[in-house]
Amino acid sequence: MTDNLPVENQETARDKLNNFIKEKNLSLSSSFVPFSISRNSKEKHKSLNWKVTLSNGKEHLTIDYSKGVGHLPYPDISYANIQIKNIVSKQIDHAVENGNGLKVIINKNHADLSLKQIKFPHPEMEEILQCLVSDSNVRNYLSFEDWASDFGYDEDSRKAEKIYVESQKITSSFAKLVGGVDNITMLEELIQEIENEDNPKPKKMKM
Repeated sequence: MTDNLPVENQETARDKLNNFIKEKNLSLSSSFVPFSISRNSKEKHKSLNWKVTLSNGKEHLTIDYSKGVGHLPYPDISYANIQIKNIVSKQIDHAVENGNGLKVIINKNHADLSLKQIKFPHPEMEEILQCLVSDSNVRNYLSFEDWASDFGYDEDSRKAEKIYVESQKITSSFAKLVGGVDNITMLEELIQEIENEDNPKPKKMKM
């Protein structure tokens, strides 16, 4: 029984997820979308955007996916001087439009550009599954009004209703990809387990 195995030999939730990915032959591809022509182009805060396709070899699902610029490996410039802010801001502006960027080297109160590229935070399988599983919560709502009420949308909003209908369609396609709604529920539980394993609660000290 696995309960008697040493901790290092026990199958983790992430192991189970990776086995499921292999079992279902899931693969991921992504295409970077410049912020200026992305679905978020009119938003105040810039972001990183992609068209992401999840496939099992037979079924395919393509979605829009975004990340905040905080995922870029650049330093926090909230309290930096003007020179550092300008250098980092220009690299962020370049990154959201081109999907790449140069490293920034900060030495005391001065910033310089390196010739080396940053490690760009491209979408990964686990985070895309997490996103789709989260959005698939829409399957628990039989009416737009109930969904809108729980998620803070205006029940009279056509835009919100469009999001609801689109989410239902994506969830249906996602279910086909992973082998049914029951597997979405299973993935939901696995992802929660992974979060618990990655962020274990501190043990209470015995008095």
